[in-house]
Amino acid sequence: TNNRADCFNAMEAVKDQHPLFGIEQEYTLMGRDGWLSDGLKEDILNHKVCLICPYCCGIGACLALGRDLVEVHYKVCLYAGVNIGGTNAEAMPVQWEYQVGRSEGIDAADQHWMSRYLLLRIAEEYGVRMSFHPKSIAGDWNGVGCHTNFSTLAMREPNGIDYGVANRGSSIRIPRQCDEERCGYFEDRRPASNCDPYCVTNLLVRTVCLNEKDAK
Repeated sequence: TNNRADCFNAMEAVKDQHPLFGIEQEYTLMGRDGWLSDGLKEDILNHKVCLICPYCCGIGACLALGRDLVEVHYKVCLYAGVNIGGTNAEAMPVQWEYQVGRSEGIDAADQHWMSRYLLLRIAEEYGVRMSFHPKSIAGDWNGVGCHTNFSTLAMREPNGIDYGVANRGSSIRIPRQCDEERCGYFEDRRPASNCDPYCVTNLLVRTVCLNEKDAK
């Protein structure tokens, strides 16, 4: 089905509200055998890989595994005109994240879709299998998500947000600064890493801006 067409119609209906999106794409670098790349299979099976999250935003050859591929993807996105905003290592070894946006309307999902294509194409050159699966490896590891930040023009105005605050365990999170300033954006932490960005942005607009309670 063409999810872009329905998303485009929703964005056109609310373009006077200038909906902005920032999408955080998490992913995992996998070997051809379906295990985490960088030869981590035996380390995981023998419990030699730390579960206490030293990898998130980590630095160093033993933590920031795969950074060369990540930075090539970042530079290629810039060259291609994709509105990429940054990258960081995530909670699991060889799990990474990049951010696309802020982008307005249908452009948000378009840019995100292209960023995924470029990532897959670059991984092909490295002989790496890219996984967007929400639970790419069994065990007590963090999931892999695609958190989506959203705001409208009215939300960005003073007193535009009325709501846990700074609660990373909530499905919907309002950053502390936005709570203090009573305006800004919220973060929808529900979308999984393999979500369709056209569906996610479409549903946010139809629910928040068009008040469609049965939006699907």
